[in-house]
Amino acid sequence: MVNFTILTGLYNSNFFLENYFKTIFNQIILPHEVILIDDGNNFNLDKIVCNKRKQYNFQNIVVIKNKKNIGLGPSLNLGLKISSNKLVFRLDADDEWLKNHTQKMLNLYNQDKNGVIYAESLKYSNLRNIIKCDNFLINENSTIHSSWLINKNVCPDFRYHVVNPKIALEDYFTLFWHKYHGYKIHISYHQITTIYNDTPGSLGKKYALNIHYLKNRKKISKFFFHLELKKRNLFSNLYFILFEMN
Repeated sequence: MVNFTILTGLYNSNFFLENYFKTIFNQIILPHEVILIDDGNNFNLDKIVCNKRKQYNFQNIVVIKNKKNIGLGPSLNLGLKISSNKLVFRLDADDEWLKNHTQKMLNLYNQDKNGVIYAESLKYSNLRNIIKCDNFLINENSTIHSSWLINKNVCPDFRYHVVNPKIALEDYFTLFWHKYHGYKIHISYHQITTIYNDTPGSLGKKYALNIHYLKNRKKISKFFFHLELKKRNLFSNLYFILFEMN
């Protein structure tokens, strides 16, 4: 079985760590490495990790402490750089996986190893949602952040593209950027194995109704949509809108 890393950026995460480690070590297929980026406000993290290494008999938990708070996107990028494996799962501390999550996502990867991002959707699999959550991610990005499996075999320099550190748009911009540049993105609408917890104080909760967040997200969508249309002639544009965007 291929080795993989689980990567997590931590900020004010002590309350979630017990379930976080339980989620990881309850998996049918276990990781080779866990990387934690300490971005601040995490107390006694070294002691907690030391105890977890003993509890689960798993020594390869790497902790990197940022000198100052740099934000989620840059923290994840730091972890991606030091990962010893080409396959990297992202898991936010306040989210959970069913025990077959890594198994399911690795199965998706084995079906087509040319994808750069494998993810699950928040939406149910029906015609309306598949149309709304189009393949080019123009209408809506429904991917669950903690479901991502990143394939650095295809994109060795993969990174989250940070457009505004104050507004959490890293995932949106990163998906659009890779899709526009021709990378495959696989989104699963079936048998969702990620439990997304919309916890108070989370970035998703914080920015869900933020006017600047929504405005900038639309700008990103329009920017990549216009770039894509410029690459095509009239017939190619029609094909793109009708079929590639579902």
